[in-house]
Amino acid sequence: MTRRWMAAVVLLALCVASVAQAQSYVWWEGERPVATNFPERSGFSPQNDQESAVLSGGQWLSVDGERDEPLYADYEIDVPAAGRYDLWVRKFWKHGPFRYRFDEGAWTNVGKDVVLADSETLRPLVGANWVHLEPVELSAGRHRFRIELTENRGAACFDAFLLTSEPFTPRGKLRPGQKYDRAPEGWFPFEPDRDSFAQTPLDLRGLNEPQAGGRGWVLRRGKDLVFQATGEPVRFWGVTATHSIWRMDHAEVDYLARRLAKMGVNLVRLHASPFHELEPGRDTDSIQYLVAALKREGIYVGINWYCLAGVRNQPAWNLPELPDGYRPMAAVFTYEPLQQRYKQWAHTLFATPNPYTGIPLGQDPAVAFIELIDEDNYFFWTFRPADMPEPVLASLQRAFGDWLTDKYGSLEKARSAWGDGPLPQGNADDFAAGRVALYYVGNLTGADWARAARNEPRARDQLQFLTENQRDFWAGMRQWLREEIGFGGIVVATNWKTADERVLGPLDKYTYLAGDATARNCYFSGPNVKTGTHGHGAEPGDLYEDQSVLRTPDAAVMLEIQYADYPHLLTEGGWAMPNRFRTEGPVLSAAYGALQGTDAFLPFVLERNWTGTIAKWPIQTPATFGQYPATALIFRRGYVREGPVAIDERLDLDALYRFEGAAMSQPLGLDSYRLQEVPDGQQVPVEDLGGMDPLAFYVGRVIRTIGDDPGPTRVLKELPTLIDRQGQRVRSATGELVYDFGQGIATIDTPCAQGVTGFLAEAGPVELTDVRIEPGNEYGSVLLVSLDGAPLAQSGRMLLQVMSEEQNFGWQTTEVQHEDKQGQVRTMQRIDDAGQPPVVVRDLAGVVTLQRPDAARLTVTALDANGYPQQALDAGRDGQVRVELLPECLYYLIERPTDEAMD
Repeated sequence: MTRRWMAAVVLLALCVASVAQAQSYVWWEGERPVATNFPERSGFSPQNDQESAVLSGGQWLSVDGERDEPLYADYEIDVPAAGRYDLWVRKFWKHGPFRYRFDEGAWTNVGKDVVLADSETLRPLVGANWVHLEPVELSAGRHRFRIELTENRGAACFDAFLLTSEPFTPRGKLRPGQKYDRAPEGWFPFEPDRDSFAQTPLDLRGLNEPQAGGRGWVLRRGKDLVFQATGEPVRFWGVTATHSIWRMDHAEVDYLARRLAKMGVNLVRLHASPFHELEPGRDTDSIQYLVAALKREGIYVGINWYCLAGVRNQPAWNLPELPDGYRPMAAVFTYEPLQQRYKQWAHTLFATPNPYTGIPLGQDPAVAFIELIDEDNYFFWTFRPADMPEPVLASLQRAFGDWLTDKYGSLEKARSAWGDGPLPQGNADDFAAGRVALYYVGNLTGADWARAARNEPRARDQLQFLTENQRDFWAGMRQWLREEIGFGGIVVATNWKTADERVLGPLDKYTYLAGDATARNCYFSGPNVKTGTHGHGAEPGDLYEDQSVLRTPDAAVMLEIQYADYPHLLTEGGWAMPNRFRTEGPVLSAAYGALQGTDAFLPFVLERNWTGTIAKWPIQTPATFGQYPATALIFRRGYVREGPVAIDERLDLDALYRFEGAAMSQPLGLDSYRLQEVPDGQQVPVEDLGGMDPLAFYVGRVIRTIGDDPGPTRVLKELPTLIDRQGQRVRSATGELVYDFGQGIATIDTPCAQGVTGFLAEAGPVELTDVRIEPGNEYGSVLLVSLDGAPLAQSGRMLLQVMSEEQNFGWQTTEVQHEDKQGQVRTMQRIDDAGQPPVVVRDLAGVVTLQRPDAARLTVTALDANGYPQQALDAGRDGQVRVELLPECLYYLIERPTDEAMD
């Protein structure tokens, strides 16, 4: 026993020495300086064991309030080898601007405008975040590191510092190479290693061009997007990114670009706001590098560069007549000084030569589209003339006055034509100055109170004016981008909703037709009640209801009315947290988006790595990004066919100006006798749609045609037979998709893709053409897709992709009864604990059987989260490949040796 103990000690010592020798990082705790004048504790010190557990050493160096002198902290560190190191700090959000230096070197300043690489919460509004600082060259040996706060007020907290010569993936308090490796019973932690990009069959980089833009501009051809040089149609399966992505260091940008391409992404939408830059600056350069890196991986970009959610007037705009902090909703349409700034900002971003490609962004075919405005129009609840600053209101009222003068000859004639009736509130007519008051948008809706609060002829004129003015702005900016910038790609107007989708929605979209494509931002989640102070996060006490699109068929984000002969993009959206049923999202988007002919899906919002905790808008989680390989193939390769037009609603433009609106979402009734006279597969004209059944979206394309004489609305003859409301099932007109909202599942059955998503246990075994799925999970997705493009019955390489549910480790809820504002009592979940890292996945279970005569020659290999082989399975025999799902495996490669042919 003594010898064994001594041998173990020697082995342990050798291991420790080996690790120390190989260790490529230096870590030191913020709360352990060798000298400091920080206080021992502050109001931001951890208040309990749960908060202490978030910090690497259980505590951090912190301060709050006013100070009489600058605060500092000194540390002594030992660097194992000379070289170049990345420097990281884990601190409290963007608070606490500071400067730092090593030894007697130059100071480096760190302001408040830093990029947060991850986030972990101690308590509401108090989080610890990794921030990447400037790289540093250091010699081997001991060094002194000093930080000094650059403000004598406010909060500042420092948890840890890190020097590393290897790429670092922030994971909360973990050091390089560490994992949490914790999960409740029946779940497993999802903590993939950093991808080495070694050779693997699960690499979809080959779907992309060698370099984005290689086939010329992306253009509109009718309802499709096509490449200029070849005329080939293209669909985009992608993500939306914000400043936290393009402000990463170049090596991390390169890594992320490669990772996105591997997972099947071919477009990244940049949710940018570089309008504080009247001259090129950091954001312009950073965006230019990101575009170049994505371009190298065959990934296009779409740029949304004027985001109203983040825009506020500031001194740099040089618009002193507007209040500081003013958010200029709808102002750019008529206020000329803002239009001038708007064009200056566009010129800076799009006309500045890109040092990484040699081409300005506005002349680079890798830029697939430019979005003129994010989430703004005349027709949303934000249109409140009474709240506009006087200069903006004056410009709008004068523009309306000019329009009325052109129509009637004078403002007095306009007033005579209107007659008596309720006037707009909060802003008055001044005909002598050519100014005419406008109604609040609520007065333009179809509600009874709105009609009673307006003068109908006057309101009709306002509605037409707003429509034409907004459309003219889009048309003018499209021409400006073409002529001034040289942009040849797709111009998207905006992507917002309206205060009344039936009355105002068609007119808003009609204005978009001045561009090259329509777009919409659309999210899905169940009802929720926010009780905490952080508007976008899930906090203890918040109430929510888990909800699935497969139980609420009229609420899916991919079901959007498109407009005849125009492409359509879903520029932002997804299945938001908190909601247990998010796994269905990518599958339904790919399948029904393909059926609808949607041209792009770009959900919000991309992070730099797999997420450590699921945030409000999750993408890089196993349930979303983890399902990208199969869903990208389904969507991009057309494994689900585009459907025929189920409904073509024809709307007269003048009738829309008369507030007649479009069909409401209610069941559609058709004359069965007339249907008998029409050949199968044909559309039938109807005099009055009488309402539009939302289930029509699950049958085929639903489009609108707007014009002066659009003709009668047309409906697919088979539509009533494909919608079985009593049986709670809808079959697509292509026969490839079945949406069963009774059982809560949707199935895909095409030659190259077969699978199911939803409430698997309730549905029981699913029989498809080539595949039988025996579920072992209550809820999830199972997909088998061809990797080589051949039908599953002959394919030599296939991907089996499975997913169950995900949540944060430690997520805890309690079922409660809640009475909403309408007096309805709902059963909801109250968040007791929002959880911590890592994301955990419910153990996978079930059996998938592929019917193939060559089953005995097919091999099955379980792959890890990066697509690398982990385990060979004995699965093929007797004309079947039978895969018993492993608890922690998302991907399986099923393939035939390349030197064998199909019998």
